[in-house]
Amino acid sequence: MHKQGYGDFKYFVGISSLAQIATREDRVCVLNILGGESSEVTPVGHAWSGGNVVFGTSPGRSGQTLDTPAGPIPVYNSVREGLDRFLAEHGLDAGLRGGRALMAAQPRALGHCFNPISVHWCWPPGCPDGDPAATVVEVHNTYGDRHAYLLDGPATADGRVVVDKAMYVSPFHGTDGHYEVLAPPPDPEDHRLRIAVRLVTEDGARFDAALDGTPAAPP
Repeated sequence: MHKQGYGDFKYFVGISSLAQIATREDRVCVLNILGGESSEVTPVGHAWSGGNVVFGTSPGRSGQTLDTPAGPIPVYNSVREGLDRFLAEHGLDAGLRGGRALMAAQPRALGHCFNPISVHWCWPPGCPDGDPAATVVEVHNTYGDRHAYLLDGPATADGRVVVDKAMYVSPFHGTDGHYEVLAPPPDPEDHRLRIAVRLVTEDGARFDAALDGTPAAPP
């Protein structure tokens, strides 16, 4: 299998099995899911996995579905609608729908981007600041998989929220253990962003990653 591309568009060639790029346990969002190629390929992968495509996006076509042998896949206009759906699955949509949602993600640099995590902070309507009512961390790996975690679990002594690890991320670590996540929203005064994630297994802390900084003016 080879990963090739043209500019920012990346694709795989030489694939003999969907197992080379995804597993049945992965949860997937398909962009432009109703496009010609996606609408033909996605039903095959969805059926093979037993239904691992959570939703797809297609601007202007929200409310439609893509029929597959494993059942219909809902289609939304945007990632925000997908976020609302995730919150609804956790019983949080009634109080947050229509409120402010802020996302932090890794920007593209020199035409390339690897975004390890996206953090979504959600506030109810009429309360656009202060402590968010919900924080969602979406973890990505280099294989194109993603998994969203709602930070609603117990906290450590230093204020990190504990969530069980649910997706394969690195060849150096399995899927066992849990994350300890620190992800407050940006500071309202200086907009400082501080995010930290620690992987803990039976062998103790195995990996730490952090981002700490303030916005800089564009060159």
